Amino acid sequence: MNVLEKLAQVQQKLAVPKDNKNSFGNYNYRSAEDIESKVKPLLEEVKATIVLTDEMVEVGGRVYVKAKARFIDLEVSSDIEVVDAIAYAREAETKKGMDDSQITGSTSSYARKYALGGLLLIDNEKDADSTNKHGKEPQKVSAEATSPRKATISEELVKLKTEILGKYKESGKDPAKFTDFLIQTIGLSEVRSVADAKEVLDALS
Repeated sequence: MNVLEKLAQVQQKLAVPKDNKNSFGNYNYRSAEDIESKVKPLLEEVKATIVLTDEMVEVGGRVYVKAKARFIDLEVSSDIEVVDAIAYAREAETKKGMDDSQITGSTSSYARKYALGGLLLIDNEKDADSTNKHGKEPQKVSAEATSPRKATISEELVKLKTEILGKYKESGKDPAKFTDFLIQTIGLSEVRSVADAKEVLDALS
């Protein structure tokens, strides 16, 4: 196997559950250490390793940690075959209960986690970043408030469908003759071919 085949095998086999619980934000998450622990046996199987490095960079006057996750094929004796993934995380100016070194350490861990996630194709759906609303839950809208609007949209769609089908019949059922009408009505910048217009009609029917 070459380095890409080995990486693909590790990506397919790796599973890292979110076993950590953030009680403040009430969400589950995985850490960089969790990923490292789960991937080590798979790296041994394919005779490869991952090297993590950090670099401090300044962007717009703010300090970022640039983390690199490098997948290395250990079976290549001459030119080392590698695959890199890079992620950035910005240091907070202040964080309650942390000194400067702890802020840098937590930022490094965060950046490394996402560098590993990118390298190993770890699904971050419903991770802390997407589920933590930080106390800002969207306001719920009652069904009574939304029902009239839904009815109006439905009526407009039925009217539009009837109008399009009527134009189609007027054209002698030739999609090419009413392409301009579709462009103006649906708001498309172009219709690629007659076949595209026909697909629209088939869907409406």
